[in-house]
Amino acid sequence: MDDARILLDASSDLDRLTHGYVEVRGVWVREGAVAVRDIIPVAEDAAVLAPPPSLGTQALLSLPSAAGSRAGIDLSLARSVAGDLVEKEAALHFVVVDDAEHFAVVVAATDVDRVESELGPLLGPYLVVVHSQNTPAMLRRADEILAIEGRDNNLLLSGEAMSPHGDYRVVGIVRRWTSALSTAPASALEVRAWIHP
Repeated sequence: MDDARILLDASSDLDRLTHGYVEVRGVWVREGAVAVRDIIPVAEDAAVLAPPPSLGTQALLSLPSAAGSRAGIDLSLARSVAGDLVEKEAALHFVVVDDAEHFAVVVAATDVDRVESELGPLLGPYLVVVHSQNTPAMLRRADEILAIEGRDNNLLLSGEAMSPHGDYRVVGIVRRWTSALSTAPASALEVRAWIHP
């Protein structure tokens, strides 16, 4: 990763490290240079560039039990209607949760009433609607900011994700934090920096 290289002003001997991956902690001394405090070897498979922790690994919503009867539910139709709601910007995203314990269609909605009126009759108690604090315009702005980071060769990974609370946002992993990232709507963009100032 030559383009991510920075000058490390370190007092330790870097040649003694036999691991291919290290975590470096220190203090910015000038643009592109860090005074190193700690160099810690890490396993190659360590999740150094893991998604932001606020995305979590499981839903924190109250989801309906999968034990109930799903008679009369046309999931294909519900997916189609939910997709139309996303296209019309009444919703940002939807996900079907269908596992051994739960069954639900979770929708991050910008227009809760419309989502409930169109999907409620199709899904009944299996519809979980979360009022999103974000709007499509906010997500587009967050995407634009990450696109600029990409053109500046700072973006490592980007996408969109639903949080454990059901809200939908843009997420990204960048090489280093830049002031441009602070201009994004905070609720719409979650960024994890590889190198922290």
